[in-house]
Amino acid sequence: MGQITATLGKTIKEFLRQKTILFWTIAWPILWVLIGSFSFTGDAPSEVVSHIRGAIAISMSVFALMTAGMANLPGNIAQDRERGLLSKLISMPINPWRDFLAGYSRYWLFLACMHNGGRIAWSGLV
Repeated sequence: MGQITATLGKTIKEFLRQKTILFWTIAWPILWVLIGSFSFTGDAPSEVVSHIRGAIAISMSVFALMTAGMANLPGNIAQDRERGLLSKLISMPINPWRDFLAGYSRYWLFLACMHNGGRIAWSGLV
């Protein structure tokens, strides 16, 4: 466990050094959550404004996660390549197809759970 916490600490310190990545990961999504929550309610009845704001906040939070991933992933892959981590991963005895199928199945399982949870939450509003 010490190696995991040391790696996490190192990664967080590297993350905090890069001001542009910090902006695109934290400030930009927060800005969009605030803009979306207060701008797009329009002339909605006051009974549903809180539900609309909640839905917008959730969708903007997903947008924030996607933005953070797009902002951070290329830099992380480039750093891993410079450090030689990718060549270490290639040499590991993991079948690439099994790893791909495991990740792909987790993705679809997550989407199915989110879809069913959203349907249940929406049926409570109507």
